[in-house]
Amino acid sequence: MDACGRISKCRDPLLRTYLVEAAGIILNRVSRRSPIKAWGTRLPRKIGGKKAMAAVALKLSVILHRMWHDSTGFRGSNKEELPA
Repeated sequence: MDACGRISKCRDPLLRTYLVEAAGIILNRVSRRSPIKAWGTRLPRKIGGKKAMAAVALKLSVILHRMWHDSTGFRGSNKEELPA
């Protein structure tokens, strides 16, 4: 399920900066494939590079919020389990 909306500018600007920076790292520097990276690399053709990075940052924030709310660890994929 994809979130509809945007990264709100009502909260901590440093957190937004970190989310966008993490999205840029995922899209540009990480060589390992992941569902988030695959989804994010298809976006620039449709909406442009900066908006794609913001969309990946929003997706990361939704994942992190869900992990915080459920007190669960990160599961990168079904094949491998990442340490919590």
